[in-house]
Amino acid sequence: MPRLRNKRVALRLVRLLGDLLASELPQVKGREFVVGAAEYRALYRRVSPNSRLRDLTSMAIQSFSQPVIETPRWVLEVLDNKKPVLKLRVKTP
Repeated sequence: MPRLRNKRVALRLVRLLGDLLASELPQVKGREFVVGAAEYRALYRRVSPNSRLRDLTSMAIQSFSQPVIETPRWVLEVLDNKKPVLKLRVKTP
């Protein structure tokens, strides 16, 4: 299992996840939606099939992230950091 010790890298991974979710899912689910563990896994299988990126991002969410992460484009709320279950709201352009 990979290790994640750098908070800066963890923040980059969480922001990458938010950007991926904001670009992939609003067409299907609308501007505000909950991403469960299955959708989270499916997203990373599509984006980087044989990578540890999903594991590293899960560790970043469990270890370093705050309950709410906000960027100018989206707001990511961590509902359950163990599974993870995330709620994403894409802001209007």
